[in-house]
Amino acid sequence: MEQNIGIIIAMCSVTCCNGLELTLEGDNPTVHGLRSLCGVLICEETINASISSSSDNDNDGSSVVLDSITSMSVFRLESPISKLDAKNKREILIGSITSQTPTLTQVANGRKVYGLLKAGRGTVRVELVKQEDCQAEFTCQVRGSYNQGREMVTSTSVVQHPGQKGNQLNNGIVMPEMSLQVFSLVHQLVSQSMEGLGKKMKNLEDKIGQLQKEMSDKSDSSEDRLNDRIGLLQKDVSDNVEQLQKYFNDKTDFFELRLDTKLDFFENRVEDKIDNNINLNKLIQLNSKVSIELAQFRTETKSDIMNTLGALRQSFQQEQGEALRSFSETFDKTLSNTSDLLSSMTSEFDLLKAYSKMNLYTVRNETEAI
Repeated sequence: MEQNIGIIIAMCSVTCCNGLELTLEGDNPTVHGLRSLCGVLICEETINASISSSSDNDNDGSSVVLDSITSMSVFRLESPISKLDAKNKREILIGSITSQTPTLTQVANGRKVYGLLKAGRGTVRVELVKQEDCQAEFTCQVRGSYNQGREMVTSTSVVQHPGQKGNQLNNGIVMPEMSLQVFSLVHQLVSQSMEGLGKKMKNLEDKIGQLQKEMSDKSDSSEDRLNDRIGLLQKDVSDNVEQLQKYFNDKTDFFELRLDTKLDFFENRVEDKIDNNINLNKLIQLNSKVSIELAQFRTETKSDIMNTLGALRQSFQQEQGEALRSFSETFDKTLSNTSDLLSSMTSEFDLLKAYSKMNLYTVRNETEAI
């Protein structure tokens, strides 16, 4: 394939890249749209094509390679009025493209001109309607640079005389034989280029699809990690809540056990004192002492529970932060209920003390009566 491309480029350099491309005979005009064409001029140049320099700096006719094309112009040559100046023909500009104006489309004086300069390739196509144009002399001039900016100007001319003939086809189109071969090779090269472009586009689409897949995988991975962290936080909160609830239940059970023990001890001592007929005054003192001890125990136990629960709540809030706000409210309610329970127990203790005093006074009165 590379050899074929090299052959095509070489042929294009010989037949196309030195100026005028194609001329149609005037004897068999072709119909293009609503206009009858007698000829078509094509000026085409490609960079990196070796051509003979005609610039002022290189007069030795050596071959150079263009690095860039700055302008391409097509002129019609007209003979001067004076026969004394017959060698200096006057140039009439037909169309021109430059790096600043790379495209051209215009219709004037029976000529339709198309021009395009891009990707290191310049082309100017002129459709001729007038017979005098098809028999006139034209010049294609190309300006470019080579060898790190050195300017070069090259030109080529073509003239159609009435007696010239090309290869006439059945439909009336007259084209030179070499141009047909060149167009066939150029068409093949364009097809191959389009195929290569299609492969590159497919590779680009594959890369875009792969990039989208990678981004989707990363997004899914980030979401999974976030869900895992949320799950761990929820588990830690649940574990701490269960631990706190267990600790609170243990404290409550311990308090109830101690309270029951104290009450049993008090009842046993009261019964023992009554059964042994001990001095009622000492029994009253004992009852008062027991009441004081119970009140002190109640105060110390309440303070201990409050301090413990407060420390646990502070530690739990520091560890969990915002995630435990709702639990803090529940805990405050529980603490309030605990305070209410302690208050209720205090009232019950007071009632028990009053009841005990009443029983003691009753026993003392009955004892004194006996």
